[in-house]
Amino acid sequence: NMAKIEKNCPCLSKEMMEAYIKKICEENGYDPSKFNDAVNDSFIGWYSRSMAAAMFVFCKDEHGDLYVLASVRGEEAADFQGYWNCVCGYLDYNESLKDAALRELKEEVGVEVDPSIVNFFYLNDDPLDSNRQNITARFCAFVENKTIKDFTFSKEGNEGKEVGAIEWVKIADVSKRKWAFGHDKIIAEILKAKREGTLGKKTYGKIS
Repeated sequence: NMAKIEKNCPCLSKEMMEAYIKKICEENGYDPSKFNDAVNDSFIGWYSRSMAAAMFVFCKDEHGDLYVLASVRGEEAADFQGYWNCVCGYLDYNESLKDAALRELKEEVGVEVDPSIVNFFYLNDDPLDSNRQNITARFCAFVENKTIKDFTFSKEGNEGKEVGAIEWVKIADVSKRKWAFGHDKIIAEILKAKREGTLGKKTYGKIS
């Protein structure tokens, strides 16, 4: 019998799961013509939407220029390898969304910020405006008591090579990078909300 897959992993789409099962078929000499039967007989689980948290951290340099913390998606990232993104990841058991955002910040880039400066920006549950139909809570933090030179980065908490280069990206240069998950638009929306004094007031919906 085919090996049973019992874990509902948010990192695997239906297509990725079927490719995985097909690989098992090929490695074990199963008849390719029976692939559909193998998929139907072996998959245990259901397709459901996952909850994620993203963190957008802003800080100035010694000259007063504003930057956003970002990283390149590494060769072992689930998708969008080579694209830039701000910190994001899935919600774990026994943690709040804010805790998840702070944990991902520490794990992915080795940075910690004071939880008291973290603002909830908004929640997006639009299946047509999200990667893998994830429901994502976006948080942001503006660090005002430090400059970007006061931070050091670390990948010790990474899983494999999921994270590439880590940088403070100058806001003026955001448009020059390729971004995953529309994070460039979200950066612009956060900065707009801060300028207009509405940061934290838009709590639900998608980027306009």
